[in-house]
Amino acid sequence: MAEAIYPLLRRRRRKRRLWPAKAFAGNRARVVAICLLCLFVVLVAVAVAMRSTQPSAARLLADSLKTLDAGNYSAARTNAQRAIAADRTLGIAHAVLARAFLELDDGIAAETELAAAIAAGFPASRLHQLSAHARLLRGDTSGAIAEAAAAQPRYAGYAARVRARALAAQGNVNGAVAILRALLTVTPRDAAGWTDLGRLTLAGGDVGGATIAAARAVSLDPRRPDALTLQGEVVRSRYGLVAALPWFEAALRRDAYYPPALNEYAATLGDAGRNADMLAATRRALLARPGSPTALYLQAVLAARAGRIQLAETLLRKTGGAIDALPGTLMLAGNLAFSQGRFGQAAGYWRKLVRLQPVNSVARQLLGAALLRSGNARGALDVLRPVGSRTDADSYTLTLVAGALEAVGDRPGAAAFLDRAAGAGPLSPIAAFADGNANDVIGPIRAQIAAGDYPGAIARARALVGAMPGSPAAQVALGDTFAAAGRYGDAVGPYAQAADLSFDEPTMVRLVDALARVGRAQDSAATLVLYLSQNPQSLTGARMLGHLQVASGEWDRAIDTLENVRARVGNRDGGVLADLALAYAGRDDGAVAVRYARAAYALSPMRATAADAYGVALAADGDLVGARQLLVKATQLAPADAAIADHLRQLG
Repeated sequence: MAEAIYPLLRRRRRKRRLWPAKAFAGNRARVVAICLLCLFVVLVAVAVAMRSTQPSAARLLADSLKTLDAGNYSAARTNAQRAIAADRTLGIAHAVLARAFLELDDGIAAETELAAAIAAGFPASRLHQLSAHARLLRGDTSGAIAEAAAAQPRYAGYAARVRARALAAQGNVNGAVAILRALLTVTPRDAAGWTDLGRLTLAGGDVGGATIAAARAVSLDPRRPDALTLQGEVVRSRYGLVAALPWFEAALRRDAYYPPALNEYAATLGDAGRNADMLAATRRALLARPGSPTALYLQAVLAARAGRIQLAETLLRKTGGAIDALPGTLMLAGNLAFSQGRFGQAAGYWRKLVRLQPVNSVARQLLGAALLRSGNARGALDVLRPVGSRTDADSYTLTLVAGALEAVGDRPGAAAFLDRAAGAGPLSPIAAFADGNANDVIGPIRAQIAAGDYPGAIARARALVGAMPGSPAAQVALGDTFAAAGRYGDAVGPYAQAADLSFDEPTMVRLVDALARVGRAQDSAATLVLYLSQNPQSLTGARMLGHLQVASGEWDRAIDTLENVRARVGNRDGGVLADLALAYAGRDDGAVAVRYARAAYALSPMRATAADAYGVALAADGDLVGARQLLVKATQLAPADAAIADHLRQLG
């Protein structure tokens, strides 16, 4: 057994001390000082190395020119600013910065940099085209034209584009288009020229011409965010909201803070129901340009949609009046005032809107409603009569006219308009034409239709289409003349052509209706579904889809669709309530069907569809006597309606 070694008998290790404690304390201080000195030396060396690798002003200027050429104007601005910080005497850097500001639509900042460039010795003779552009952005069209005329020959293309835009701003659109076409004849690969031409033709209602110009611009220079943005606007007009989004996103991949693309992207997202994404885009737009009136307006629209009226008004005030005269601002401001009971103020906004867009029937409806609510019945009549006297007037307009006539004591006239309202559809097919060049001709066409001169109206509309084949308004006018004459088969072609050029809501309604009338139910439904795939927030489209689902017996789908519509519009749309009654009756839920049908009938007791829905609902609930009375009334109101007659036959 091994001998145990007790602790006290173990050999103790001698602790070695390299230096005394006092000596260690002093040495530690010296070590720390040496380390700090070494660290200081390293930092100085790094700083010297970094200073030696700091990009020169020339390098930063080259980077600015490179990013400018690549379509990243925000980066070009930043690089030019850094070049100026490195060498404030570099006149060309100020000129490049001015160019970047111009591409970002900031005329004031551009003028400041142009002055700095000249002060630094850059030749003023090389800056006239840039000065012209800056003046144009500030609204000085005459000054822009004068400066463009002084540009050197090598900048003739740029100067011509500025001159064209200035003429267009002065109202001489034809002169502007002529300048651009002449320019593109000489320089057919000028992507900026094609972009400007496309924007002018789109604003003039020539969607076909804008389509060609935008496609040409993008093919020539896919790096230009303005060309990509224009293509997005053209695609949005022709095919819908969702189809346009990738083009705006492509523009933002070139320059993530390009204001025009951000604003169009935000507006399109909002219309497509993507509110959170819309808000994010407007915030980026405000980072790119603090206080941007367009971005603030879009945020006001978003706030209004969410019911935050006070916030919407605050955001509008923050625009500082910069966009007060624009149609969208007038529409929104009027809606905000009307929703708070300030009917006179709302009428003031909408009156300005009607002056800007005299053929905008929706604006006339709103103005008439505001005047009527403010006690100005005669003023309401003056505004509403041009729309209410038309054969295709919708029930809401006719009801407003009736209310105004009753307010001025004309009860017989009010009764006549109420009778017309009972037989009119709940949806207005009237288009608010935006094509200023076509308006002068569309008015006489409608006058001929109202007078029953269908051959004359058709001939005039054909001539209009021949003169303006790329105008959706012209195609719609031709379709309307055929429809007014009862020739719906002939109307389908022009309506389809109009939809191909501008697939907006009024055109969709016309095309869906015409296709259904000629027995092309599948094509009609496909057109509606396509529209809703691009415009998922469309109330009109959802109403129509719910109606088609009821007609085809898809009760559960119809209920889902129509209940979503009712949640958005409330219980004042008799057509929605009637369709809901039919859907619940089809699902054998008679009690619910009766509640909806009774509400629809109370709104429009003389409308055949309301009486029919009430009769069907009562039958589903077991009240056959009451059902028969209402269905008989419905057939008397609409003797040619096969569906209503079939409901009466089914009752036995």
